[in-house]
Amino acid sequence: MSPAFIKGVREELPNAQITFDKFHIMKIINHGVDSVRRAEAKTNPLLKGMRYTVLKNDENLTTKQRASKDKFLSELNVKTVVAMQMRETFQQLYQLDDVHVFKQKLREWCTWVERSELPEMIKVKTVVG
Repeated sequence: MSPAFIKGVREELPNAQITFDKFHIMKIINHGVDSVRRAEAKTNPLLKGMRYTVLKNDENLTTKQRASKDKFLSELNVKTVVAMQMRETFQQLYQLDDVHVFKQKLREWCTWVERSELPEMIKVKTVVG
């Protein structure tokens, strides 16, 4: 999924369709969310040591992690919360059955990320979208 790989495929196999699997896309998105969290943790002590709590799906959180997550979700102006919402919204796209609806929702997601002014997530969007 590196830009060099994509460029190489496009140049050498111009008729090939490049498909990115969910695992690798979510890995890139999780990296973006964690980058937002790390940057914000410098000024917000609630986010220190919260990496796995932020990156886990809700159904996999322990009781302690759920309580910690609920605490920082209640904070106003937490960029990490917005990045997490972007991650969760992207995951929901995989539940769509209609390819046209998927494409439309993906475009909407990309627009949201672009307007978010979160450089870490905008970087993710350039790979995903």
